[in-house]
Amino acid sequence: MVWTAAGWGHLAARSSLPTDGGDGSGDPLVIRIYYDEIGDLATLQSFDVWEYNNLQEQYVLAAVDRAGYETLIEQGWTVAIDSEQQQAVNTNLFEGTGFFGGYRTIAEIHDDLATINTAAPSLTEIVTYGQSYCRTAGGCRTPGDDDLPGYPLLALRITNEDTPGSSIIVESTITRGTKPIFFLMANIHAREITTPDIAMRFITHLLDRYNVDADATWLVDHREI
Repeated sequence: MVWTAAGWGHLAARSSLPTDGGDGSGDPLVIRIYYDEIGDLATLQSFDVWEYNNLQEQYVLAAVDRAGYETLIEQGWTVAIDSEQQQAVNTNLFEGTGFFGGYRTIAEIHDDLATINTAAPSLTEIVTYGQSYCRTAGGCRTPGDDDLPGYPLLALRITNEDTPGSSIIVESTITRGTKPIFFLMANIHAREITTPDIAMRFITHLLDRYNVDADATWLVDHREI
């Protein structure tokens, strides 16, 4: 089994994972795959090759399990575990709480959006604009052989609903108003663990600074975000 984006998404959904004693039979291995010609990399499409490419030493980084490691050797690749990156992954994935230093899971993001909406009901509105693929398909099976039920797709609208021009939202039906709109999309891909937190920081800034900071107040009053 190779650790694809979906596989890492499976890891991101857990706060902690058990290790196997350090022999790497269950944990993802971070390896260097050495190549002669850069065109050789085209044959690695089924592996979880990272964007990192050391052009001087001619290797790319990848994440595989033990079976993937052995498959690469059988195919004739020169591979080696990158001890520094391996330690970083083991520390971030399997030690402490949270994911990669405390980034929010999807469930935590949804809970935080609900809390924000409850605290500022006249400035925020949650809209369910669709469902994830796994939710529409009745669930998915991850590469780690776990069930993934999927999630509703949520948007948070921020504006002062009492100022003229606000769109009217009734459940999933939106009647467009006249306020200019700024649209920020985050958390599109499995590995974008920073983008939702950037969006959440923007949300927090606008709401915490409303009626405190003139710019934040103007944005919330006269724009839909």
